[in-house]
Amino acid sequence: MMLLFAAVVSVLLGSSYFLIYSIFVRDATRELDHRLVDTANPIVADLVSNPSEQDVFMLDLPNQYLELADAKGQILQYSKNLGTHRIPVRAEDLSSQSPTFYTDEDKLLGRMRVTTIPFVVGRTSLYLLLAVPTRDTEQMVVSFRRMLLTLFPLSLAVTAIVAAWFAGKSLRPIVGLTEHAVQLTESLTKPSKSVVSKTLPVSNPRDELGRLSSTINILFMQVNSALAQLRQFVSDASHELRTPLAILRGEAELVLSQERNPQEYQAALRIIESELVKLSRIVEALFTLSMADAGQLRRALFVCDRDELRQQGVGALQNVFGSDAAEQLPRLFDRLRQPRLGVAWIGDIHVGVEGGDREHIHDRAAVRHAVDDTIAAVRGK
Repeated sequence: MMLLFAAVVSVLLGSSYFLIYSIFVRDATRELDHRLVDTANPIVADLVSNPSEQDVFMLDLPNQYLELADAKGQILQYSKNLGTHRIPVRAEDLSSQSPTFYTDEDKLLGRMRVTTIPFVVGRTSLYLLLAVPTRDTEQMVVSFRRMLLTLFPLSLAVTAIVAAWFAGKSLRPIVGLTEHAVQLTESLTKPSKSVVSKTLPVSNPRDELGRLSSTINILFMQVNSALAQLRQFVSDASHELRTPLAILRGEAELVLSQERNPQEYQAALRIIESELVKLSRIVEALFTLSMADAGQLRRALFVCDRDELRQQGVGALQNVFGSDAAEQLPRLFDRLRQPRLGVAWIGDIHVGVEGGDREHIHDRAAVRHAVDDTIAAVRGK
């Protein structure tokens, strides 16, 4: 990722420097053209006011070369510093009504910037050609290019340092959230491990990090709740299955300890069958409980008599725990009042009570009334 960022920044900086260099070269050339026009205008004005004088021949300015040509391109006058050398006259410049510019590579004079300025004396069209060397402008461009080549790696390094600092500062909260999330995840698999906080810190709930932390907290609470239900389910299952399995094992060991008569074998088998029935009902109840936790049970609505519901509850308890159901009530009392476990006994139903205005009692209230009535009936109250 950092390599990609560095490549993108390098391309952007290189493009920016190239654009700056191109603008500088264009402006330097325009500045040279303006100086050529400013130099040629007084000479043109003098030629227009005194057409008979050959003032151009008298000029011998350093690094400035002048020619006067007619509409056919014939040289009428030229400055002394040209000697026998001549500035080339282009045909396209003679057809223009405004100053033209071009760069000429001359073997004797070197690289020259030439302007052709048209003007009229009487009815005669004349053209003044002014050429100056471009070495000063080129040296300035070369110096500027060297400066850019020096600044480019420096600016790239500074940009990389600033970007790394800013990225580190921006990602520091995410690193903290990641470390805290790892601790929370480990606490799910290792409940004994202590964690400073059970939730991720939310510094600002309105920004992206705050919303991310809040979402992770909600997800963690849901996962933690699901794991707690799973642990509770396993604990319930192991607790409920321990007693019947212990009875089965004891009866089997007792029968196999020595030779028995047929009556004793039959009695042992009846006990084993009774415990197996209890185990089957417990497994079915646990299965119903798991379906209720998964939200796979469909709700039903019916109206029944409270006494009938009480009798069904007593029968359900006695089928599971036998005649000692009343002795199991202290341990079952709190658990049976929980709607989650109550589902296993009444099938997650909505109960309506006969009598009066037939007040319908739903969900938690239904479980609470059904369990209270069942417990009272088992106790003989």
